Amino acid sequence: MSKAILNSAGQVVTFVRDDVPEGWQPPEGCTCVDAATLPANYDMAPSAPVAVPSCTQRQIRLWLLSKGITDAQVRAIIAQMPTQIEQEQALIEYDYSTIYLRTHPLIASLGTSLGFTSDQMDAGFREASQL
Repeated sequence: MSKAILNSAGQVVTFVRDDVPEGWQPPEGCTCVDAATLPANYDMAPSAPVAVPSCTQRQIRLWLLSKGITDAQVRAIIAQMPTQIEQEQALIEYDYSTIYLRTHPLIASLGTSLGFTSDQMDAGFREASQL
């Protein structure tokens, strides 16, 4: 079963898989519900395309550094995840992904933990793509 991400108006923004990491939170201003609970005629929010859906690991890490965010700070956030398994999974994603997808739950979670809004993350991916 998947989960639906709803905006503050109750419109469906997107769907995510049911196996998102424990402790994952939807983007700021959104809520998460089981997709099976949606009425058959649910409303989809107007889509705002993400200009840059992915960046390389190098681009994102350089962009974070340009914002004063170090690798150690990101690792400290990962170290605070609730379970050892979640921490290990996040470190594998963070260290071994050659491409970071803007829509990946870990990216959303880290962005929120670092204090970025969804719009700031979108802008960050656009900026990072130029590095």
